[in-house]
Amino acid sequence: MESQKLITLAQIQRHHGIPRDGVCHFKAKMPVTGGVSLQKAKTVWISKISSFDKNFKEANTDLSNFVKLDLAAPTKPSGGKWGECSEVLIALKQEDLKQWNGVIKGHRIALERSSFPSIGGAEFYLCDLINMLVKNGEGLTIGTVTAFASLSQDSFNLEVTDSNGNSFDFPTKWIDWDQSKVGTSNNDDHFLVVPGIEEWSQL
Repeated sequence: MESQKLITLAQIQRHHGIPRDGVCHFKAKMPVTGGVSLQKAKTVWISKISSFDKNFKEANTDLSNFVKLDLAAPTKPSGGKWGECSEVLIALKQEDLKQWNGVIKGHRIALERSSFPSIGGAEFYLCDLINMLVKNGEGLTIGTVTAFASLSQDSFNLEVTDSNGNSFDFPTKWIDWDQSKVGTSNNDDHFLVVPGIEEWSQL
């Protein structure tokens, strides 16, 4: 499994207020509470297309699929203080949004992986789950994680796509972490074990 070059942190939800002095503010939702990594960021990477677009691929966190933008103001927490918030308020220059005609709802916000602490062993970032094999309790491969299906406070679903191209979601709380093998090393010997997932996929 190849480590992602960018780590996606949030999804832009909507405008916050009206543009003033050439600056637009947006609310962005995170898959889990926290957001500390955005607190001191001066630049962010915005995905070129919205995650609502049929051509959007969660695994495409290569730099070429994102645009690097300078923040117009420090990012602020929303829905709680830093470390506990579920949303953030980001400020972007209006002129930088012309390539999207000012509409960036659903676009992902990311930071470079190199700006995060180095990890190893069994540690991982959430983005590392993308492209990972999903197996049932008997070790049979059911499919591959292709996206974060939903982003909500303290919980999120993963989208799995099987060999026939069929996709379905499942909550991460179903993962048997003791049986799963997760890490950031560059190999394919990583997988998630989700007991009973084959029955869920047929519903």
